[in-house]
Amino acid sequence: AEYHTDQNGEYVAVGYIYDDVAYDIFSGKTNGESLSVDFIPEKAGEYRFYIIRFQREVTTRAAGSPRATS
Repeated sequence: AEYHTDQNGEYVAVGYIYDDVAYDIFSGKTNGESLSVDFIPEKAGEYRFYIIRFQREVTTRAAGSPRATS
C-alpha cells in the first residue's frame, strides 16, 4: 500500500486489525513524499487496515498562554 504525504512529512500509524486486535505496521514520521508498507499475512482470515494521521495544533487561551492539543 502507498500513502502520499504532505511535503514536510506527517506523523502516521498504518496497521491492520485481525481478530479484533490492532497491530501497527508503521508508526512515526513520514519523509515528506510517500510511505510504502508491505504486508504479508501470517494466517488466513479477515484483515482490516487503517491509516491514522496525527496532528498537533497550538491554540491560545483567553489568558494568552499557548496550549497544545492533539
